[in-house]
Amino acid sequence: MTDYYALAGIFTSTETSDQIPATTNFAWNEVTDPRLDPDGEKLAAYELANARFKELAKKYARARRDGSLNKARLDALAAERKAAQQAVPEKPAVLMAAADRTSSRDEKRRIRGNPHQSAETVPRGFLKVALPPDESAIAISEKESGRLELAGWINSPENPLTTRVYVNRVWAHLMGRGIVPTVDNFGTTGEAPTHPELLEWLAGWFRENSQSTKKLVALIVESRTYRLGLLEDENSELLSGDPANRLFGRRNRRSLDAETIRDSILAVSGSLDPSPVGQPFPDTLKSEFDYSFDGNFRRGIYLPRFRNNLPEIFETFDVANPATVVGKRDLTILSPQALYLMNNKFVREEAAKTARQFAGKDDTADAIRSAYLGTLSRPPSGDEFRIATEYLNGADTDESRLERWTDFQQNLFACIDFRFMR
Repeated sequence: MTDYYALAGIFTSTETSDQIPATTNFAWNEVTDPRLDPDGEKLAAYELANARFKELAKKYARARRDGSLNKARLDALAAERKAAQQAVPEKPAVLMAAADRTSSRDEKRRIRGNPHQSAETVPRGFLKVALPPDESAIAISEKESGRLELAGWINSPENPLTTRVYVNRVWAHLMGRGIVPTVDNFGTTGEAPTHPELLEWLAGWFRENSQSTKKLVALIVESRTYRLGLLEDENSELLSGDPANRLFGRRNRRSLDAETIRDSILAVSGSLDPSPVGQPFPDTLKSEFDYSFDGNFRRGIYLPRFRNNLPEIFETFDVANPATVVGKRDLTILSPQALYLMNNKFVREEAAKTARQFAGKDDTADAIRSAYLGTLSRPPSGDEFRIATEYLNGADTDESRLERWTDFQQNLFACIDFRFMR
């Protein structure tokens, strides 16, 4: 409980602002309010003009409702309101960030968590169980929240847990399972690492290489372990000796996550918007239930994550709950996923877009091979090529040809080789 309230004091001494100009360039420890920085003049002008417009809008609505003004004065107020609205400049891009409160404070320990039963004041600090035995408590200035000291402790070379957890999560994302399988639990109730020496070596290598995620990913994907193939021999000693593949002696077939499935469909059809800039949703959005994902072809990582409104493909293919912290997603294989790819409007429309690229080609055989390579990154097998040729050549009109090509492409999107990594 003491550790809990020691950490709580750091966070209650911190405030969050979501109105910091994206162009602001200032020293955090020298600017109490980032909006006072010269680069924040555009935001200040927007807030002032927008407040003026809102004030006139309320005054106009109130006058119309209670009939306190005659028509001439009401029309004049309406014109003034419209002019104020037009005078509001475009809102500059803003960021959300944290800053120290003007007055930091330590928290009192609550007896049994009851906010009305306070005990002694707990100095701000960290988890004692994670500190070396000979390390004394770090003193935090009364004028600061303690966030800087907390960040330094988390990222200290003397604290190996941070880098171990991080490299384990990267490994789990690339390999399908972590060296510590319980990526969210490195405690005594979690599973032990299958390769503790490898985990420690990766953590040390990561620290020595500027904690670069790009370098870590390159190191893992260029390794022999990552490039191992699927096990084709059912009588292999690898299968009998390690059926769960805990020792990473072969590659497991893994399902793609929801974002990758969606982005792959859009990439194949040519609809994917790779642009990384822009807001995920407009400022005028009043409720998450009013937002429609139709026509938003940006990469899945840039789509808004509303708590109660997600794209249907995300809900179907196991996107993690955006209201919780999830180190490893549940990846399921269920019939609704196959039914989604067979029947959903989004999949059908993107299949039709892709079909238009091939339906007009004179060489059907070449078009079939191109469709397989573009969608599945492999050529068709003999039987696949024969069945596709017979089906596509059965069309007697341009309209029916396009329809058949759409059916064919949708089948490629729905097939197992599109959804799973080998």
